[in-house]
This record gives sequence, structure tokens and C-alpha cells, in this order.
Amino acid sequence: MPEGELAWAAGLYGGDGTTSAGRDKSGGPNYRRLKAGLPQAAVDGGVPPVLVRFHEAVEGVGSVKGPYVLKNAWSRLPQFVWSVSGSRAAEAVLEKIWPWLDDAKRDQARAAIRAARAGGPHRPMPPPNPCFGIS
Repeated sequence: MPEGELAWAAGLYGGDGTTSAGRDKSGGPNYRRLKAGLPQAAVDGGVPPVLVRFHEAVEGVGSVKGPYVLKNAWSRLPQFVWSVSGSRAAEAVLEKIWPWLDDAKRDQARAAIRAARAGGPHRPMPPPNPCFGIS
């Protein structure tokens, strides 16, 4: 993927994306799954082109789903979301866009990666990529 597309993807993710370690009861009460998501409103009712472009920039990792109709009054437009779940896949996406993420988004990702890796049991995982600065 051209660097320009990855830089663009990082900018979009930096503004609207989220990295978290959500609870997943399938592995027990303390199990955490690394998740990354990028929501967008559908102005014309279809999949927002920025989500298609983002998905292509990260080489098809994750998926785009929707539309979802939110019950919150803040958005009456249908919502779509690109998302990925699981440490291997989420970390792979983060590695691709890492050089262009700002410090706040990197800190959010590091905290989520640490929480997900600490909240096993996980399948055997290689050490985190050195770019994350996690030992």
C-alpha cells in the first residue's frame, strides 16, 4: 500500500477511530479482546466511501458493517463501522498506520494492547511489535 494512503488512513483513524480491550465472556470473566473501530455516518444511505478507502488502505483487514440506526438523538443518520477484533488482526492494522498516529492515539492503543494481552488466556502470541514501545 502506498505510504500516502496509510498516512491518510492514520489521519482518519486518529480523528474518529478507537482502540480498546473489551470484555469477552467466551474466555472467562477477565478475558479481554483487542478491538479497533472506526464509525461513520451514511449521508446518502450507503457505505461511506471513506470507510471503503480505509478498509482498502489496511489491505482488507477487518470488515465494514451497517447500517445501524442509533437510538441516540445526536445522530439520525444510519451508521456504518469498520472494525477488527482480536490481537493479531488489530495489532496488524495498528502497525500499518502507527508512524502517522499522534501521541494520544498511540497511548490509547498501547493501553488497549497491554490490557488485552494481560487479560488472557490467549493463544501463543509473538511479542508486540517494537513500534508499540511495549515490553
